[in-house]
Amino acid sequence: MKKYLISTLTITFVVGFLFYGCPKEEEKPPTPSVTATVDDGGGSITYSWNIIDEADGYGVYVDGVLEQELDVNTTTYTVQGPAQEVEIVSYSGDEESDPVTFDYTPVVRQITIYPTSDPSPDHPSGFYFDPSTGEAFTVSVSQNPEDADFVLNDTQFPELTLCGPRGVDPSYNDEYNAVSEPTNTDFDGAENALPEGNYYNQEPVELNNTMYLWITTTDNTWDTGDHFAKIYFPSAPNADGGYTVTVGYQKTGGLRWLKTQ
Repeated sequence: MKKYLISTLTITFVVGFLFYGCPKEEEKPPTPSVTATVDDGGGSITYSWNIIDEADGYGVYVDGVLEQELDVNTTTYTVQGPAQEVEIVSYSGDEESDPVTFDYTPVVRQITIYPTSDPSPDHPSGFYFDPSTGEAFTVSVSQNPEDADFVLNDTQFPELTLCGPRGVDPSYNDEYNAVSEPTNTDFDGAENALPEGNYYNQEPVELNNTMYLWITTTDNTWDTGDHFAKIYFPSAPNADGGYTVTVGYQKTGGLRWLKTQ
């Protein structure tokens, strides 16, 4: 009888531990549905989402670092940037939902362009961006001037100059693209393109320096159909007279963030 009692107690203890001694795993709360709006001027983005009843609040991560925790009834937040990545999560206790991720990393490429004084038909002086992919392509302005977003011109100016299509007379095409003055930074140091009011139809190039690019179809008026980029000129030309430049293009319309590192 005594032996039977000990066995019963043992079984009861084991069963009780299994059912009551092991903590129940917390479930992930639902992922919020998030919309992102580039704010006027392109320097910040405002995020909005639905209330998650199962959540205790929300978290905003900027480049992998928690920037802000918000209570469950707060459903908007503005990130000033610049940033490469923003993530929005809901959380309940120690559990976070799967993130909603926004990638703002510029598309970085190297291209080689030549001054307009170069006589070779195989040495393009212009370049343009594909807005759907962010890829940069070179173009001959003597053969296809209508395609050029920017041109490296040294025949109509006293010094090497980067100009938009309307930076020369006659113009290459009808686009209003413009360039900033050199930023006095290296490529990665140029993280946030200047706002409107700081761009010109043409601007002299400084080697070992970076310039911002504004690709726009309207005259000096920002909107979300515009795109921003940056271009770095090396310290010297190549042996054949060309310049292998590095460009970074922001695919998100209207956004001036150009953080590459």
